[in-house]
Amino acid sequence: MTPLKDFVEVSTITKKAHNALRRLSSFHVDKNLGYLNMDKMDIEIRNLDFSYLPEKEIFNNISLHIKDQEKVIVLGPSGCGKSTLFKLLKKYYEVDRGKILIGGNDINDYKDTSNIKYINQNENLFTGTLLDNLLLGRNIAEHELESIIDMCCLKEIINKSNLGMYNLIEENGINLSGGERQRIVLARTCIQGFDMLVIDEGLNQLDEKLERKILDTLIKKYTSKTIIFISHRNANIDLFKRVIRMNKGGVFEN
Repeated sequence: MTPLKDFVEVSTITKKAHNALRRLSSFHVDKNLGYLNMDKMDIEIRNLDFSYLPEKEIFNNISLHIKDQEKVIVLGPSGCGKSTLFKLLKKYYEVDRGKILIGGNDINDYKDTSNIKYINQNENLFTGTLLDNLLLGRNIAEHELESIIDMCCLKEIINKSNLGMYNLIEENGINLSGGERQRIVLARTCIQGFDMLVIDEGLNQLDEKLERKILDTLIKKYTSKTIIFISHRNANIDLFKRVIRMNKGGVFEN
């Protein structure tokens, strides 16, 4: 691989300061509540109702508890509300009937959810090098970058030409396969860092064997993080500590 030191090396002091600022930015909630408890990010859903339209209810009085650092797979057919439920953690929609608590704090009181990363199956890439798309201007130690590249099985993409990490990616990655794009997006997200990672069909264009390899390494690497993997297929269930099944109407079966 082309040497990356000019792009990714950063001093220990700078790296620690960057990480401290990133974590601190995730602590801002309503001033009356103080700081979020980042040491224990349990998810607690209480009696949640949700609908896009009054006549089209997605959830009706559902409750669920996911423990901090738990590794969970969520299964169910398309249209049962899997994506909607976990998009609520990122405040893509407002919770106004029932509650979602993270670390004991109401989701409505979060001002910054950047420590929660959400990946869907159609994330964007931009015109630029592979390295640019991975780093997005961030600094990361070379050994950590190498570790994430190996975890996401990116060597195949890197070795496509003599340009290596400087391979050109066209707008939205149209010169890549769907599976290649998804692996790059996962690597980019891991470089950004997270306390909680939601992968919503974000590896659905990989075959089950490659998906298993990546998930197995991801789970082992991030033992102290919460990982929620949403899928419509029943593959690789055994990698997860817990299986949550959803059906239309939002019924849960643990």
